[in-house]
Amino acid sequence: MKSNVLDEMNENLVQYNSELEEGIISPYLVSLKMNQYTFHMPSLNGNNSSFAININPITNEDYDFFDIFDAKRNALEEIKVIIKRRSDCDFFERFDKASFIPRFFIKNDGIEFIFSEYEVSSGMCGNIVVFMYYHELVEFLKPNGPLGFFVTPSRTWNADFHWYKAVFGTLELEKGLNN
Repeated sequence: MKSNVLDEMNENLVQYNSELEEGIISPYLVSLKMNQYTFHMPSLNGNNSSFAININPITNEDYDFFDIFDAKRNALEEIKVIIKRRSDCDFFERFDKASFIPRFFIKNDGIEFIFSEYEVSSGMCGNIVVFMYYHELVEFLKPNGPLGFFVTPSRTWNADFHWYKAVFGTLELEKGLNN
């Protein structure tokens, strides 16, 4: 994220705004989202962008879409259908291509799918964010992925178990680090 900010700093920069949002912060998963607005001369308008990083802080492994969502359950196509249905903006054709993978931000109560201003639309909609609760996504979660242990065998979301596992995992990690 630091390099992204530094790349925007030059003599043509007129305005720069950014904000950082924390999603899930746990011993095994950290999710951060950055919104950035830049305006450079002689442009007629600025550029608004959003991106997220989802990592395992122990291994520094980046989690991508198929680390979280199960390809065997047709997650990519099904989630794209839901995103299009919930969005107030029209998407361009390239959103439907199999090579276009939505970016996402993992929060405590669900997942935001995020698109920068010109990524999937003409730009008149600004950044596009489509939020889905975990219980809406549970059938698409990869069972052996970072969120998979919150899914019961009947493919339901177990929030109580989520809380228990988070506390237990933190205590186990601290115990391991202190030994």
